[in-house]
Amino acid sequence: MPGLLFMFMALTLFSACTHNTLEEINRLKEKDKQPLLTGVDVVIEYTDSATLKAKLTTPMMREFPRPDNYTELPYGVYIEFYNRSGGITSRMQARYATHNKNNEMMEARQNVVVVNESGEKLNTEKLLWDNARKILTTDAFVQITKKEEILYGEGLEANESFTRYKILRPQGSFRVENAPDTR
Repeated sequence: MPGLLFMFMALTLFSACTHNTLEEINRLKEKDKQPLLTGVDVVIEYTDSATLKAKLTTPMMREFPRPDNYTELPYGVYIEFYNRSGGITSRMQARYATHNKNNEMMEARQNVVVVNESGEKLNTEKLLWDNARKILTTDAFVQITKKEEILYGEGLEANESFTRYKILRPQGSFRVENAPDTR
């Protein structure tokens, strides 16, 4: 009889412990991964010595605390880069981006487009913007459309104004007559 009583108490205790569903337990575990801050229609201006360097616009921004310490731009981003005299040197847009605050790296993904002041246009699916080093890089496929030529390749290194760039593994180019303006 004592064994039966012990078994009954163990079953009662076990059934009391299983009151939370797996979904509730997972939601509690994910609570730490919720954004600390969420913003809608956000505009951020990056300055250096009171000079505007870049202006970021996004429909939504979510900030996640440490240890990950990153910002997510889940509905896209549009960035304008400026020169010392306040003129726009290039524009970048993407459908999704994240910004790692620990290393000042932004990763833009999904239909990334960069256009420089000369009208040259970069299309890729992934682009890293290193804000500390002021460079753009990718290991993904790239297409650069110039006024009279389209360049293709894998990987790219460029300055953030996209006026100097190098395709790491060129795959070809095509001459274009009467190409449309890419601006």
